[in-house]
Amino acid sequence: MFSLWSYFSMVILIFLVVAMALFRLQPLFGTINIIAAVLILFFYLFILLEAQYCKEKRYLGYSKNNNERDSCLNMIYENNPQIILKVVCYHYDYFLGGESVITHTEHLNFDYKSCRDVSDRNQILSAQKSITQIKLSKVLSFRDEQTSKKFLELRSSLVERNKNKDLYFSYKEEIRFPGFKDKVKSFNAPWPFWMNKFYFQLAHFLALSWPYRWLLNKNVNNINHLINKEISIFENTQISLSVPEQVNTFNQPFQNETCL
Repeated sequence: MFSLWSYFSMVILIFLVVAMALFRLQPLFGTINIIAAVLILFFYLFILLEAQYCKEKRYLGYSKNNNERDSCLNMIYENNPQIILKVVCYHYDYFLGGESVITHTEHLNFDYKSCRDVSDRNQILSAQKSITQIKLSKVLSFRDEQTSKKFLELRSSLVERNKNKDLYFSYKEEIRFPGFKDKVKSFNAPWPFWMNKFYFQLAHFLALSWPYRWLLNKNVNNINHLINKEISIFENTQISLSVPEQVNTFNQPFQNETCL
């Protein structure tokens, strides 16, 4: 990290210049003294500029209203996901430089009757530090064997129906959680008086940038929170006692590409 290296270099050079002044060595090392002064100024200005775009300053711009965070999470918890199965048939046209030419697409929605959110919500309530940064990921599981079987049958029929329509085909599964965001961020009141942009800028002007950043990062709580949904083709809303079969962990959609 060049900014941190610049800060320590600046501090070392400041101590060097001060030591030379205390021991009256400046006349003997005049050139070194000038170079050190120029480098100190360069590092200082660089750190001031870099600070305007650093992640610590973005922390201070987070919402101070926990209701906004809770509203966003509740929307994700309460809404049911959309499950999309899609097939794309294509071939490559080498007269066009090897570009792929899509000739057919088909997509289906997997319909289910009930969905229950089984996410660990206590994980969010246990956040104690001044700043909470929640990284969200999502997973979808089947509550029962019948639902799993119906999904596999739908997938198989979609692939079989389209796999011979061109030279190549790709199959994708996509899960859409309404309101889903990769990250949710907020302050947890009460927060320290120094945790604002005024003191952030003041610390940097006083050459205390990285001590301030270290203290700020100590007050950040990073949480990896899994949004977990269970679905079923039945109306029953009870959680199955059996281990659910996972469709996919949808940080990235499932994709399969096949050449015929």
